[in-house]
Amino acid sequence: MYLFGSLWTRWTIAFKVTTPMLHVLFASAQLWGSYNFYRMYKKQERLIAEEEGGVDDIEPGSKAEEAKKDRVLVVPSEREETPDSHYGSEIELTDHTRGSTKPSP
Repeated sequence: MYLFGSLWTRWTIAFKVTTPMLHVLFASAQLWGSYNFYRMYKKQERLIAEEEGGVDDIEPGSKAEEAKKDRVLVVPSEREETPDSHYGSEIELTDHTRGSTKPSP
């Protein structure tokens, strides 16, 4: 900021405009990256809690709880093969409310 202020009179208009814009862009990219890392941290924290059996962070009546109730794992050997099934998917999620089978991503 010292250089920005002390050299202000020597700079052309292009530098006077682009320098603050680049600083804002850089700061917003840093904040966006921090936000994404925080979301990844919370997701991993939730997955570890579910793996250890502590699924207390899902609120009762939330959409996440409803979606979890509707999904069950289907072992590949127990499912029936259909001509349009996706080869290579080992686990499929079955939605009992609609009766359809969707391959997991």
